[in-house]
Amino acid sequence: MSHQDEKHPPAPAVDALLARLAELPTVPPDDLQRARVRRVTLAALAEERRLAGRPMVRVATRAWSGAILPVLLAGTVGVYLVWAVRFSAALYR
Repeated sequence: MSHQDEKHPPAPAVDALLARLAELPTVPPDDLQRARVRRVTLAALAEERRLAGRPMVRVATRAWSGAILPVLLAGTVGVYLVWAVRFSAALYR
C-alpha cells in the first residue's frame, strides 16, 4: 500500500462524496451575516495594512498569536488540570 493510499480514499469515493455534497441545498446569507463577515474581513485587512510597514512588529505579532500564546494557554490548562486532580484526590484520602 502506498503512502497516498493510507491518507486519501480512492478517487471514486472522493468523487461520490463531492457529488453528494454538491446536492446539498445552499442557504443564502442574511443581511446580519453579511455585515458580520464584512466587519471581520475589514478589521483583518486594516490590521494587515497597519502591520505592512512594520515587519518586526508583524513577525512579533505572528509569533505571539501563532506560537507563544497557544503554548502559554496549554501550559496553564495543564497546570490547572494537575492541580485539580491532586486536590480532588486529596479530598478522598
